[in-house]
Amino acid sequence: MTEAELYEPVMSCLRGSFAAVGKSVHLEIAATKGLSEKVKRAIPVGKEIVFSFLRQHRPDIIGVIEGEGVLNPLVVAEVKAKSLTLDDVYQAKQYKEVLEARGGILVTVHPIPEDLRRLCAQNWDILCSASDSAYKFLAICQFDIAAGKFIDWFRDNPFQQEHFWKL
Repeated sequence: MTEAELYEPVMSCLRGSFAAVGKSVHLEIAATKGLSEKVKRAIPVGKEIVFSFLRQHRPDIIGVIEGEGVLNPLVVAEVKAKSLTLDDVYQAKQYKEVLEARGGILVTVHPIPEDLRRLCAQNWDILCSASDSAYKFLAICQFDIAAGKFIDWFRDNPFQQEHFWKL
């Protein structure tokens, strides 16, 4: 299965995960379609410089968490049909940071490599951003294509962490 073929099933699973924590989210495939006006409106005023970056570099999936007002309501997901590398983690982190997104999720259909787990566990800054707070996250997960669900998370499943969804 190609990366592009994974966008729809991953996006569907993300919708279900947000619904499970009581959040409505507008998700769209940005990698091939660009950004809708709804997503552009969610980018804070004064951050228009982001639009020039997004013309050439876009996360695979981008979303707007509905009803969020305090923190940036954006969420990004990067999808990989291959085994993950450190470069993939930094790519997902780049999108999260540039957009100042509330959350970033790096998705793979392969098991999360043990060496990547250990590296991120010992160098926690790899998954953190300078602007992070208790309400922001970058997570890595494995997606089971046949089951249509996320089956493994590193470090933790953000949808099971109540503090991410309080605001």
